[in-house]
Amino acid sequence: MLAWHEVETDARRSATSLDRALRPSARRRRALLLTILAAGIVACGSGDSGSDPTTASSTSVPSLEVSSLDGIRETVVRIEVEGTFEYPSGPSYNEAGSGSGFLISEDGLIVTNSHVVAGAGLVKVHTDWETEPFNGRVVGTSECADIAVVDIDVEGRNYLTWTEAAIKAGQEIYVAGFPLGDPEFTLIDGIISKAKASGDTAWASIAEVIEHTGDTLPGSSGGPIVGLDGTVFGVNYAGDDLGQAFGISADVARGVIDDILAAESTLTVGVNGWAHEDAGGSGVWVAGVVPDSSADRVGIRAGDLITRLAGLNVAEDGTLATYCDILDSHLPDRPFDVEVWRESEGGYLEGVFNSEQELEAVDVGSSVEAGVSETESSLGTGLSPGDLYSPSRRSGAATMKWCSSYRLGGAIVPTKIGWSTTRSSGAR
Repeated sequence: MLAWHEVETDARRSATSLDRALRPSARRRRALLLTILAAGIVACGSGDSGSDPTTASSTSVPSLEVSSLDGIRETVVRIEVEGTFEYPSGPSYNEAGSGSGFLISEDGLIVTNSHVVAGAGLVKVHTDWETEPFNGRVVGTSECADIAVVDIDVEGRNYLTWTEAAIKAGQEIYVAGFPLGDPEFTLIDGIISKAKASGDTAWASIAEVIEHTGDTLPGSSGGPIVGLDGTVFGVNYAGDDLGQAFGISADVARGVIDDILAAESTLTVGVNGWAHEDAGGSGVWVAGVVPDSSADRVGIRAGDLITRLAGLNVAEDGTLATYCDILDSHLPDRPFDVEVWRESEGGYLEGVFNSEQELEAVDVGSSVEAGVSETESSLGTGLSPGDLYSPSRRSGAATMKWCSSYRLGGAIVPTKIGWSTTRSSGAR
């Protein structure tokens, strides 16, 4: 919903919740262990029981894991969201959007994209077996991996499992979901065209991405990419005007999901946003904030522009790569600083994640040091030694005045003074 290509537009989980999302291999190992133990009990039983093991009855419990394309339909869901989001052009109130998702447990855990649900006020989950939608609860999100987990109140439902096979170019796959918000289920065939592709985009930075040829339309985000056996190769999340489509690989997705369920994810502070640049500079635009997230607790609001994390500029290359690398370098509960530009207040605010230090306005004024040559003064910057340089992102950004050796707060600002990528004491 909030990515450019889409119209769709932390309490710790209990041990039970984490257990139900174990990888398929772990579930199978546990089931095998229980079977072996049960067999041992029978074998070691009393010899005078009078029972005949050859005639003993057994009850077979059918598996809820989908093992073919035929069972895909009832595991894939359509997700509708509604909320108020802030865009560079202004707010959008009660905005509705749509995406896809799929069940990964028999009791209602659903995987989708973070950009589909993060910051939404209302999440509705439409299923194949009920005429009325379920209320979806967002368990957790990761803006960097573009993964979210949603929970609904169900039991005993069929669900999808992750592939254990190596993903290779040329493998036949199917993309399932509800493109364009159409309530009719769609299954599109294709192949894996690249087993590993770049996962750095304006709204995410993903370690391993698969490129595929299954058509991806708005509304397909969050749907599963499956093989012939019904196992999940990846989570659909992007498509472009060139016909390229991309999915978050199974290995990456399930690792992020495990971290979300254990409340140990390092790849999020809880925003729905993207890399943004205008005449005023660059940063991560915040369109929405996840309630009670790190971003919410420090005071970040929709409409803020995150300009620096841990003292480093972010999103200067038009992607979330640096932003996500910084997040991944800090443990989930460790403090690190953040700076945002808030247009409504016309200034910068600084705070510290995972601490009691919420965002506060900072003075961006910087005294220009002595030593400006006559030639430099003639470049038309309008600055003289001792002047106070207190820029406004909007009013002063358009002129881009050239200045090679002005010093702002002791740091040389290279080449351009009017919002260069190097900043000091508030000037970027």
